[in-house]
Amino acid sequence: MPIGAMRRSDESESSNSDSEGMTPDISDEYEIHSSATDEQWGDLIGMIANEEWKSSDASTTLLLQHLPSTRIVIAVRKSDDSLVSAVAWNEVDNVAMIGFYLTKEKERGKGIGRAVWHQALECIDREKRIIVVRTGPDMAAKYQKWDVPVMGKKMHRFVVRAELLIDGFTRLLEKNGIRNDKNNNAGMETKCVNQLTIPEFDSLLDYDQKVTSKDRSDFLDSFFSLDCVCACVTQNEDDDVNGFGAIVPSVKEGSHRYRLAPIYAPDLNIATSIALSLVKRVHKRDPKAEIYIQTVEGSAGSMQLHKVLKEYVGVDPVEDCVTLTSRKLPITTRLHMCYIPHNNGGHFDV
Repeated sequence: MPIGAMRRSDESESSNSDSEGMTPDISDEYEIHSSATDEQWGDLIGMIANEEWKSSDASTTLLLQHLPSTRIVIAVRKSDDSLVSAVAWNEVDNVAMIGFYLTKEKERGKGIGRAVWHQALECIDREKRIIVVRTGPDMAAKYQKWDVPVMGKKMHRFVVRAELLIDGFTRLLEKNGIRNDKNNNAGMETKCVNQLTIPEFDSLLDYDQKVTSKDRSDFLDSFFSLDCVCACVTQNEDDDVNGFGAIVPSVKEGSHRYRLAPIYAPDLNIATSIALSLVKRVHKRDPKAEIYIQTVEGSAGSMQLHKVLKEYVGVDPVEDCVTLTSRKLPITTRLHMCYIPHNNGGHFDV
């Protein structure tokens, strides 16, 4: 969900920014609206896919238009009503999470993107909501000068071939003596979310709220209903969910890239078991799969998963993005249970 051209993390921010000034005839060429047609939404999704942001996944773009929390401001060309620039965000609780801020390449440098940005911020009740964006480290200083001066947590990324993750996670779990009772494979037994009973799914929602301190039930119901989402849980002996995760393909079709998110779990063995189960499922149907993993500063992921990926997979983290806010944002997610954040603008977790 929204987290984009300021994107939760991404590397091509500089190409999406318009110049500070506006040409005198800009209002003769463009109009700004606070809604979009289906065709204009389709154009926006195409723009997002073309950017090939590593942290974009198909669930974001499939849900963006349809969530009740989504807001949008766009600029269109007067001559044909075609989309040229957009800011999309989601308003949930006390947060306005700006996910996407894009301008078509041929329209950049005219000031229209900046005009759309200003209009979007005029639509946000800044007394009620804290504005949140995520952007690459190279663009943070620029956005801090605009409307989001407070520096928040940094995020790091790994991009790893699926077979390397499978090998590394398997060796870790075997070393720790964690095996599935049913088939004696490394890792705890997992169950697909689409196979859960109603009480079990309710247990998943309860567990999510325990981790995030938020009621994300409506959003998660939509998220898990998507065909592109592969998700599983672990359960205790009473069949209560005690960990879950998901993996989703990239927005860009044919990229062989998948985003592993979230992974919420009480310990490393459960988190790794969930991740291993999901990556195996993806690798079985796409042997060329490449997995994108993102961790947040101060979380179980940064404190434990970084070490695992270094020692067992041989990869180091790359600084991915930084969170910027309009004023200080309290973190309510239990970071010691957050191995990989959801980082989905449809409902903010960290």
